[in-house]
Amino acid sequence: MNAVTQAESSQLMSPEGLAATLQSVQIDGQLDGLLLRMTTRQNYKNTRKTNLEAVYTFPLPWGATLLGLNAEIDGHRLQGTVMEKKQATQRYEKAIDEGDTPIMVERSARGLYTANLGNLKPGEEAVIEIEYAQLLRFEQGQIRITVPTTVGPRYGDAHKKGGLAPHESVSANVLAEYPLNVKITLTGEVALAAVQCPSHAVAMSRLEDSLVVTLKQGGFLDRDFVLLLQGLQGQSFASVSPDGEGFAVLASFCPTLPDQTQEPVLLKILVDCSGSMGGDSIAAARRALHDVMKELSDQDWISYSRFGSEVSHELPGLQPCNTATIRQMAKLVDNTEADLGGTEMNAALISTFELGMSKGLKALFTKSETPSHSKDVLLITDGDIWHVEAVIQAAKHSGHRIFAIGVGSAPAESLLREVAEQSGGACELVSPNQDVADVIVRMFRRMRSTRCTQVKLDWGQPVLWQSTLPTTLYGGDTLHLCARLAQAPQLPPTLTWVANEVAMQVAAPQLQNQSTELLPRLVVSRQIEQLARDTEQEKQTLELALKYQLVTDQTNLILVHVREQDKKAEGLPELAKVNHMLAAGWGGVGSVAEHKGSAVCCSSIAYDEIMYSARHSAPDYSSMSMPTLWRSRASEAAARVEALSSSDMDDFEIPAFLRKQPDDPVPTPLVKKLLSPKPRKIAPGPVATPLTLLETFETTAQKALAPMRFVRRLQALNLPADLVSMLEELTVILGTGAKAWAVVLQWLAERLSDQITLSRQSERLLRQVLKDEDAALLQELKATWADKMDALMNAQQTAGQPSQQWATRSERDLTV
Repeated sequence: MNAVTQAESSQLMSPEGLAATLQSVQIDGQLDGLLLRMTTRQNYKNTRKTNLEAVYTFPLPWGATLLGLNAEIDGHRLQGTVMEKKQATQRYEKAIDEGDTPIMVERSARGLYTANLGNLKPGEEAVIEIEYAQLLRFEQGQIRITVPTTVGPRYGDAHKKGGLAPHESVSANVLAEYPLNVKITLTGEVALAAVQCPSHAVAMSRLEDSLVVTLKQGGFLDRDFVLLLQGLQGQSFASVSPDGEGFAVLASFCPTLPDQTQEPVLLKILVDCSGSMGGDSIAAARRALHDVMKELSDQDWISYSRFGSEVSHELPGLQPCNTATIRQMAKLVDNTEADLGGTEMNAALISTFELGMSKGLKALFTKSETPSHSKDVLLITDGDIWHVEAVIQAAKHSGHRIFAIGVGSAPAESLLREVAEQSGGACELVSPNQDVADVIVRMFRRMRSTRCTQVKLDWGQPVLWQSTLPTTLYGGDTLHLCARLAQAPQLPPTLTWVANEVAMQVAAPQLQNQSTELLPRLVVSRQIEQLARDTEQEKQTLELALKYQLVTDQTNLILVHVREQDKKAEGLPELAKVNHMLAAGWGGVGSVAEHKGSAVCCSSIAYDEIMYSARHSAPDYSSMSMPTLWRSRASEAAARVEALSSSDMDDFEIPAFLRKQPDDPVPTPLVKKLLSPKPRKIAPGPVATPLTLLETFETTAQKALAPMRFVRRLQALNLPADLVSMLEELTVILGTGAKAWAVVLQWLAERLSDQITLSRQSERLLRQVLKDEDAALLQELKATWADKMDALMNAQQTAGQPSQQWATRSERDLTV
């Protein structure tokens, strides 16, 4: 398959049969030392016949700081500003209502951000430009640049557990294709490194003292873009920059530790064998496990567990690494498959933490002796889960160091890095075409490294704030620490620790002075991340985020393109969620492993083979354990018609070609149903509860932004007689039933806000229905109606009977 041009990509279809909105992405970056600055340009085009609101949830690397938002619309270039989240959302919605085009970028979850582009008119194009910076690390002679481009399907509920809003989505579609172009410039000493690219075919060119890396033939948003910079010697740096009346300092240390300890490694191996690990990922896991056995000595102790929907301890308890154990392990590894269903990582980790010592190991430690180090867990996974906070907390309090290896073309780096950081372990990612043996060697070097205690950092003066110091140091791995000082430092900060009862230290050779705003923003970003763990610091974190223009859980980036009066967008925009490309090789869908004989840095994989395989073995994302049958467009269309036939037809307009059938004298049952002028009769059933009304309205509003649609659906419910009377009274006052229902629904949404949150599409629809009404009149009506509704909801309770109809909480656990 040749690279898809922008014109061709505009005709790619979403699952709803509508042309894709995201056209392509260009990424341009520069690495100077360990500071990586990136600019991502997302190109959008409305190829439909209605106004659109494009919503694209995209990943950023772990530890990245989002710096800015710019946009190009209708020949105008605009710059965004950071506002408090509620105010930014109100400004965004106000622009939608007024027919202008707002753009808002918000933090959705760990490592995920969402770009919202409202009121893009038919035929219009827009470019959203996002800037971010990231501090990279030396990792025992190597620097890894990872640019995530897609999000693999994750186990669990993206909204309940992952924190995504109703309008946000990272759903994958095997039909989606988004062209990608990448250009990264390496400057200074890093330009002298040996550069490999295990993810893409790249071209390299030298310009004076820099090295420019670009994609050879373009790519797609279906895998991480990875560069490995090898042959580098770790160095320590220190930089200072004015920060208002004080100073911001960044210290990057690369310590050297004594020779490795000879103490036994107590290693619990836990391998993800869920459906998402099929294909390349589980193959990489097996290779890694075989390399693990090469690193074990006869004094080490291991256990082996696999997990998916459940955990299976196949080598339970820590066993001695003798010949019999290694042979048993080899057989277990050879039989390891991605056949355990879902990804219950938290339960698997807790169960693995609880594995005890075997009798032989207990005998090594008498009652007066304890091992001088904690047990270690080697976790091999793609990290594709939504319930990440529970996993991070379990790791933090486990008493185990977690050494995580992320496998696949798009592993969830933010989860794996955080789990490793919080437990005092380490994390490395392995691309399908990367040599996993080197990764295992580095991991065991860390596991066997000398334990460090009494880690301290001398900034030369009292600090206003500083980073939390680590409990563990690893030789050759960079450690970034920040501080805010009242006075300008005179000397570089010094890191000290004790190893093997010997005091050691490291410091940067000099203190580099900077005068840009970037360093203070990076330092404050670290401070906010640290303070955010304390809910009592919300006020301070918000003030810092606004002052330094940083996107956090409390702030958004926003800009508004104010249109001329005759160019205002009319009506409500149709929501267009941008589907992700399915991560290459995910769940065994195709393969991105290179053919034998191809270069490590230049994968010779045939992209058309991958896409063909992907499109003919699309997995069931909900089960994550087995593929579904590929259905052709004809069968998809037939399925949609069948769905129309079996559903409530009030939701659909009658297509023009079905209104008259001159060539078909005997209409089919479906056509008869569509042409029937009689309304569909619905059995009364139980009396609708307040939550039922809101749920029904929300469901209808997601399908069509037409007032009469939700009115017909609500009035088909079995409504309490008193509510019907109230609606009739409001209809007389306001003139239409839609306005009467809008007042009722707005009040109910406010009254039950602790149980249900309407999507912003639903809220817009209610505002549009009531936009011509006087605000004071609406408030008066709501207040008057509220007393009557409260009386209705409490009537049965007053009579001493539990309210089954209008209680304030439904028997069902509803989340919209």
